[in-house]
Amino acid sequence: MKRQRPDKFTNSGAYGNADLDAIHHALKPLDLIASKMEMKWGYDRLPSLVDPDTAAKFGSAKAKLDAAIETGVVADVVKRSKIMIKGWQALNGEAVKNAATEVSPLIWTHRTEDGLKVAVARSYADIKAGLEVMPELKSYPTYTLDEIARLVSADRMNLVNSLKKEMPTCQIIKVQEKDTDLDGEIPF
Repeated sequence: MKRQRPDKFTNSGAYGNADLDAIHHALKPLDLIASKMEMKWGYDRLPSLVDPDTAAKFGSAKAKLDAAIETGVVADVVKRSKIMIKGWQALNGEAVKNAATEVSPLIWTHRTEDGLKVAVARSYADIKAGLEVMPELKSYPTYTLDEIARLVSADRMNLVNSLKKEMPTCQIIKVQEKDTDLDGEIPF
């Protein structure tokens, strides 16, 4: 489920809605621990490092949280968020107890809003080391920091680079291709 912060400009339909704002902020501590665990163990890898019963309980808790978010009842979201935080802690504890290998902290995995799984590594050596402990990286587009720097330095990015220099906290929300079909039908 796509969830966006209630914001006057980018999500005006939710702006000023106390319940949606409460839900957004109630999920922030959960998002933080989930991000930390995914940085440590890799995206969606931790449940595979524990007993199937533990993984099933975690999956059930996640489904119940998703349902609570869908219904929009603040108290249910708060309750389910607390349970999920304990779930992440339990998964982590069991993986450590099982002597599971952490993913190198020099590889970051992420899932985009549209479901694409991507990885960023400091170097090619880190990708190679990461594949040893996280073979699923083979199915991710994986970029090194050098490759990202090359992409960002492309001429078409000058406007974005200038904006990021002037406003370091601005975020790229959407990338859209410019329509370059000059042979198409004239729309009038």
